[in-house]
Amino acid sequence: MKLNSEEGEDEADFSHIQAHSLYFYDPAGNVVEFISRHSTAEKSEEPFSSKSILNISEMSLTVEGAIKTGRKLIELGLKERDDDPISDSSLNFMGKNATGPFLM
Repeated sequence: MKLNSEEGEDEADFSHIQAHSLYFYDPAGNVVEFISRHSTAEKSEEPFSSKSILNISEMSLTVEGAIKTGRKLIELGLKERDDDPISDSSLNFMGKNATGPFLM
């Protein structure tokens, strides 16, 4: 497995949410993100393995008609993370907060 990189870096620093991420493609060509949230991850010197995975905090829902689908999710009771309107020009984070269950 080869990690995705940008400008020579294979790790992204999200200081605003105190987290680091790494990305790679799975065998089907989907982008997979592993994120270490500093507030929930215990420090470890062990090499990363499947035992390092604590939970799934987000998943991507890729659909045709994303705006229509987002509105349907709202009708079903799922809120846009910050109560913002659904955007047709950027990612829409659905759920309780940045660690919520859905990313559209």
